[in-house]
Amino acid sequence: MGETRSRSEIEALWRERLKGALHQLNAATLHVQEVQQEHRSHAIPAPDGDHAFRQALRAETEARRQYMSVLMTLQSLVLYGTTPSENTLGEKSNLGALSGFQPPQLPRASRNVPARSSS
Repeated sequence: MGETRSRSEIEALWRERLKGALHQLNAATLHVQEVQQEHRSHAIPAPDGDHAFRQALRAETEARRQYMSVLMTLQSLVLYGTTPSENTLGEKSNLGALSGFQPPQLPRASRNVPARSSS
């Protein structure tokens, strides 16, 4: 069976998760700003730039959703004493993946793209 943790240990675990989620949200927001700047400066061609910007926004939205989820769990724990379910206490929860945010690789304008022939 699983080990029992004190409320203070559970709070500490969720505070760490909140820090990780905030770090991921900040990284995703910065990535959106970078992609937006590259797109505006036409460093990435329009179709690829549009796609990259949409991907960055989706990643930021997911990071924000994760952050809010962790924040709500911690709030419930601290304010109301609601202990999260056992499956969210384990190290293998989906929140553990937050620390590894990697923005998608974007195509660079320097790649050679053959011109379309007008047939």
